[in-house]
Order: sequence, then C-alpha cells, then structure tokens
Amino acid sequence: MAAVEVDAKAHWITKADIDTVDFNRIYRFFVIFSPVDGLSSRQKSFSDYGWDTPWRKPFSLRRQLNGLSNNNELIFSAHKYDNMDGELIKADLVEFPPINIMKERVCIYNGQRTQYLSVFFHIRNALAHGRFNIVEGTFIMEDVTAKRKWMAAGSKTCSARMVIRTATLINWIDLIEGGARELETNKI
Repeated sequence: MAAVEVDAKAHWITKADIDTVDFNRIYRFFVIFSPVDGLSSRQKSFSDYGWDTPWRKPFSLRRQLNGLSNNNELIFSAHKYDNMDGELIKADLVEFPPINIMKERVCIYNGQRTQYLSVFFHIRNALAHGRFNIVEGTFIMEDVTAKRKWMAAGSKTCSARMVIRTATLINWIDLIEGGARELETNKI
C-alpha cells in the first residue's frame, strides 16, 4: 500500500461546460459557506441550517445523503495516505479521469470527524483550486496535498478523487439547507 502520486498541473482538466445557476449554487455552498470547520470565514455550520445532531438518530444525515446518490456504496475511505491506492482500486478511480462517469463514487483521505465532512472538505478544495471537470452533468474532481519526499518534483499526493452528478450535489444542498428532518424509514 502506498500514497498515490499525481501530476501537480493536472493536465486532464479541460474547459468545463458550466451551468452557471447550478455551478454558482454548488460553489457558494461548498466553498464560500462550507459547513466544514476552518475552511471559510463565511462558514455556515450544520446548526445554522437547523441540524444540531445531524449524524445521530433520528436524523442520520449520512444515510439521507447516501440515499440521494445513484450508488449504494458511494464512499471509499482511507484513514492514511498510504492506503489511498487500495481504496482507489476499490472505487475504480485509479485511472483518472475515469472512463465510467455514470456511477457516482468518492474516494477520500478521511481526515475529518465524519466521512461526509471529509467529502465536503475535498469537494471544497477541488472547486477552490480548480481541480475539476464537468462532463455530461457530472463533476469529476480531485484533491491533492503536498508531495512525499520520494515523489518527483512537480507532483503531489492524491487525497481524493470523486465522480458526483450535479443533481446529487444540488440534492445534498437542498437537504441540508432545508433543515433537520428525521430519516424516513419504511416500517412494515
């Protein structure tokens, strides 16, 4: 297992066909008003949206966010950079940009309190640093951090790769901005 070396210049990035209404809403939520502590002076916390205990029952925000994706196994999480290569293999995100952009998936270094806070952290970085493309209504994003000593000059360490539909990002924003609501369960 090893950290994953990527080109610092990200030659895979091309001009993105940006729908300004959706893109502006996504950028504002994840970059300017990021719910992740310490990323923005204009941060809006989950409690600002009415989510005082979002990750606990009866709200289970994680399960609600998962339910808005087209993949039941959305998040692949490494707790060490040295485990990213294995998680990228599981997520089918070794080749980047990926060929399959129909299936949503996220592979992250999990450095926050919850996996979704880590996902939001990496989305923020990918957008803020321009490491994304938008292809057929799908965001293809990558986040990086400083290179390791053994890596070549001009490279970085991969900390996240993500394939998420624009509609999913908008649905996540709608869910959070709509305020706390209990997880709907099918009781038979």
